[in-house]
Amino acid sequence: MRQGKVEWRAELAARQLAQVQAGQVAHLTLASGQVIEGRVRLVAPTFSTSTGRALVYVSLPADSAVQPGLFANGSIDGPVTPALTLPQTALVPRDGRNDVFLLKDDGTVTRRTVSIGRRIGDRVEVLAGLKDDARVVASGGAFLSEGTPVQVAQAAPAVKLTLNDNPNPQGARP
Repeated sequence: MRQGKVEWRAELAARQLAQVQAGQVAHLTLASGQVIEGRVRLVAPTFSTSTGRALVYVSLPADSAVQPGLFANGSIDGPVTPALTLPQTALVPRDGRNDVFLLKDDGTVTRRTVSIGRRIGDRVEVLAGLKDDARVVASGGAFLSEGTPVQVAQAAPAVKLTLNDNPNPQGARP
């Protein structure tokens, strides 16, 4: 409670906290399934020495169904950034790295190592190692090797996603 209003106290790890600032929108899901929208009021300046987490205080609407002491799950909307993504099936994990196969003009493939980032659904963000106009083998790359001739069965349309960094504290208390 703060000034007669219920707040959500979300506990976040250091990597999550770096993406949160006052004013961001948060969504709190109650046990009943009801979703309540709030705003980050304050990010605590210090971490707990016992848990290694910091508190984020989210102001909730005065007319919400939130009661002090309830447990709830929630998320804080992070910054929205454009990203180059591939389907998860395009990645070929080998020797601790992630490779993809690119289609060359002569109908053969070449292997390229990529750095990956965030994931959303079945899509994976590519941070480095690939140009946005590259023709990537979408699936079956584990069965290919350098120089293998391939035939394109069906080219999938390009997908542009905007990924949302979403620090998602679980089980935080309002």
